[in-house]
Amino acid sequence: MPWNKKAAVNYAQLHAQGKSTHYCARFVCNAVNAGGIRLTCANAKELGRYLVDAGFYETHDLLQAGDIAVIQGTQHHEYGHVCIFDGHQWISDFRQKTMYPGVEYRALKPSFIIYRHD
Repeated sequence: MPWNKKAAVNYAQLHAQGKSTHYCARFVCNAVNAGGIRLTCANAKELGRYLVDAGFYETHDLLQAGDIAVIQGTQHHEYGHVCIFDGHQWISDFRQKTMYPGVEYRALKPSFIIYRHD
């Protein structure tokens, strides 16, 4: 089945919680699966290699709906974070204010990679 980023984004928008449930990787995997690509779930910071295996690639272009950010961990969030862009905002298991999901992430700005599938 081809990648349907609209279906993935719709899943994210419909299932986002009011606050973090601490299951961002599971949530984004489910969104990607809803878009027609079977993705192996892993810790958030390790999800990049599975995205690449599924046909995603690293991009530095302007953000597009369906782009996925894989963010490395911090001292208090060792497993990192992952979120999907809906065209206006980043969504993981909740609607985020920025790509970085919380105060510690916004302060430390750990490294990240944006992945895209055409």
